[in-house]
Amino acid sequence: MYRPTSHQEFLFYDVAECWDQLGLSRAKLTALGIVCHNDYSENIHGFAVGTNLSIIKSLGEDPVLTEGTLVESIVEAYCASVEIRGANADPAHFYAAIQIFAHGVATLMRGPVDLGQLLGVINTRVSDLLQRVEAATPVRAVALRT
Repeated sequence: MYRPTSHQEFLFYDVAECWDQLGLSRAKLTALGIVCHNDYSENIHGFAVGTNLSIIKSLGEDPVLTEGTLVESIVEAYCASVEIRGANADPAHFYAAIQIFAHGVATLMRGPVDLGQLLGVINTRVSDLLQRVEAATPVRAVALRT
């Protein structure tokens, strides 16, 4: 694994060595990346990387599941932990990050989609557009000569 620096250099990491040094499995390291601030979800206020690392390490051994489901179960256990429970954390808060990092599925929406609400928004926008078209001043059509 590598990471570019601001000086046009690259830092190279051995992933297995990182897991060993942190004392985390691949699934727990992925879950740590999900519950910490990233492009797809915010961290829970007051819980930075060090605190989140301690909480995830305290969750015990990983159950034997498929990788994506395993990451989700770790995030759910994190949200249910004593330290986080008081912050009213909901695993749905991390939905988009889980889809990206655990399943490799890109999505533009966070959380489950309410289709009724989505159709209502689309209907409102289409109605607004139709009203604008009807209210617009007609333009005289001009035939093009070839």
